[in-house]
Amino acid sequence: MSDLQTARRLFHRMEPWGEMRKAFRWDIPEDFNIAEACSDAWAREDPGRVALIDVRDGAGTRVWTTGELSSAANRFAGVLQASGVKRGDRVAALLSQGVEVMICHLATLRYIY
Repeated sequence: MSDLQTARRLFHRMEPWGEMRKAFRWDIPEDFNIAEACSDAWAREDPGRVALIDVRDGAGTRVWTTGELSSAANRFAGVLQASGVKRGDRVAALLSQGVEVMICHLATLRYIY
């Protein structure tokens, strides 16, 4: 069965969008940390697993593993802490889409929240 056929099978059972939207509820534990869920847990379970493939014009390709990504985010979290950034502060990332902005987001989400 193709992906489209599978999707059609699932979608025909869905309620109208407005009803689904009204009924939707996030079930997020109080102590949930998205950096833990998206990075750290993967790095502990399989540090050699590919997390990102960074492809840049003229700079080649760099494969980032879950362990490398988590380690880089931990180092940047240390930079934030050493700079006096504390829980509840706002951090802005003025970066183009790439691994650096992912590292910044993970570090901030891990450390600030």
